[in-house]
Order: sequence, then C-alpha cells, then structure tokens
Amino acid sequence: MLSEMGRSYGRMIAKEVMSMAPDPEIVLKVLEGLASAAGWGQVDVRGDLRKGEVIEVFIRNCAFCSDGEQSQESRCHFIAGVTAGVAGEAFNAEFKASEHECMRKGGSRCVIALERE
Repeated sequence: MLSEMGRSYGRMIAKEVMSMAPDPEIVLKVLEGLASAAGWGQVDVRGDLRKGEVIEVFIRNCAFCSDGEQSQESRCHFIAGVTAGVAGEAFNAEFKASEHECMRKGGSRCVIALERE
C-alpha cells in the first residue's frame, strides 16, 4: 500500500516538474532535492538518466530505516514507490522498484534499483 501511495505521489511530482522542464534527467535530479528537503535522507540518483535504462537510487541516512533497529523487513516502500512513480512519469513507462541494500538489514545505505516493466 505504501509503495502505491508513493508511486502516485511520485507521478504527481514528476508531472509538475515536467510542465516546467520536460527533461527526464532534470526531473530525477529534482527528486534528490525534494527528498532531502522532506527529510527522507540524502538521495543520489545515478545511471542512464537520459534514456532511463539503468537507474539506481542511493539513500544515505534514510529516514525510514535509520532508527537503529536491525530487521529483515525494510521500511523503504514509500520512497521506492515515489522513485518508481517519478521515473515512470518522466519516461512514460512503468518501472519496478527493488531494494538491493537496506540500512535496516545492516547496509550502510539504502539502494533502490529501478527497472522498466
């Protein structure tokens, strides 16, 4: 549920940014600033931001996972959905978000990979 809420929110953000700057790379870079301003952590979006083929989102000090608790269950569902929604709107495609590393699972950061569906 949080993932779908995030996806809708991400699409809304991307539509707004695309109305001012219709460039997927700019839209994804705006996500970095918005996430930091929202207190979600330090977000760095990397990969092929022109074509959207390989995109990874690195989150240091993830607000959802940096509570110090260790668990096999991540809490990045909302931000994963946001990133998939932003990418989906920016590239006019559907993206699947999968977490490859998580602070709650002992990682030094959270890493979300975005793949076209």
